[in-house]
Amino acid sequence: MTAAQAHNRRIGRVAALVVTAALACHALTFSETIPGSRIRVSARAVEQARHIGRYADTCSTVVDQLLQCRSQPEKTLAVVVVEPAAERTGADPLRIEYDENEGVMAVTYRLMRGLLTRRARELFDRSSGQTATTDWLAAALTNRVVMHGQGRLGAYEPDYQVARQQFSHRHFPRVEILLQGGVTPDVPALFQLYMLHADLLAACLAALPAPRGEIFRKMLEMEAFGREPVEARAFLLSDYLNPGQTLQGWYEQQVVQASRRGRRMDVRESIEARVAALESIPVVGGNGPAAVQRVRLDELPNILKDYKLDKAALVNLQRRFLEVRQDASPLLQPALDLYVAALGALAGGQERRFRTEFQKARAMFAEAQAQQRRIEQEVDRYELEYVPPQLRFDAYLDIVERYRLLNDQAFPKFE
Repeated sequence: MTAAQAHNRRIGRVAALVVTAALACHALTFSETIPGSRIRVSARAVEQARHIGRYADTCSTVVDQLLQCRSQPEKTLAVVVVEPAAERTGADPLRIEYDENEGVMAVTYRLMRGLLTRRARELFDRSSGQTATTDWLAAALTNRVVMHGQGRLGAYEPDYQVARQQFSHRHFPRVEILLQGGVTPDVPALFQLYMLHADLLAACLAALPAPRGEIFRKMLEMEAFGREPVEARAFLLSDYLNPGQTLQGWYEQQVVQASRRGRRMDVRESIEARVAALESIPVVGGNGPAAVQRVRLDELPNILKDYKLDKAALVNLQRRFLEVRQDASPLLQPALDLYVAALGALAGGQERRFRTEFQKARAMFAEAQAQQRRIEQEVDRYELEYVPPQLRFDAYLDIVERYRLLNDQAFPKFE
């Protein structure tokens, strides 16, 4: 062997050592263990493992709150960050593998399914693991964490406005479709809608007059013993249905109430029109198209006497004012509170006090409306002055494009 060959061999060995060391560093994983929820995270950086661990612990808490599980889990759930091209088996539901390119919605859904499966196996020995019930419950909990912000401390506020819009047009999902599961994040727009309605269905079931978490544990148990999800739900709800009421009828009645919670905000013009309709009633007088006029309640003594006797009508009117208050901006809410208080005085037979507070509420509402208009005008002026026209059109066109893409995803074209 010549001196040159020996030198080249030494260089080759050194290069091989360098490459091997680099690959070893690249493949090095860092672990984070959450003892309380028995979660072990493996990631490629210390901070990454720590952040994922905290998020997975939050998801575990959400699952345990739903099922009302107070004991520590028996099995460890593994969350592993893998390379994008890495091969995955997916055979073990208690091992969640994902790469950094996957969206938080898809990862959270798989994480929720794993956490629910772990609890189902511990609660019921015959549970085989992931089922239709774990699927739709995982979608419901993913909606709460991802879409409602429960994964970020102190930022949880349900947003059911899309569902309320559907329900106002009498568009309700079929319960059996919600309970079947099978909708996955592969089509994000469709999955978001499914998550929303699964969340609302879970809210309806949680509101039943039964011990917290019992209904969900029983659904998992019955499916573990071979009952279909729809059949299990029909059996569990049989004591809560009115005579002749169907499951779908019960659901539609309950889900409208459940969807009224959370974030609600309507535009000022709509709030104004709704209040104008509530504080007055149609009165027939004269002929022609203008025969029906709206007259305010405090200007109709005879109507007030009827209202004082009709407690149910007053309670209904108060409830409708409170619904408007939920949708109104904070600036308009104090006046709407005064409307409700005035109606309370009328219910107590205090007609003079009602007139005074009703007029005060109307004046306060008009002043708040004017102030909100001024704020809106100032914001519009600022935008016209400081935001270039191109940017304003870009924002609009961007929204149009996003909706087009979502529509294409939800309703793919078959050629």
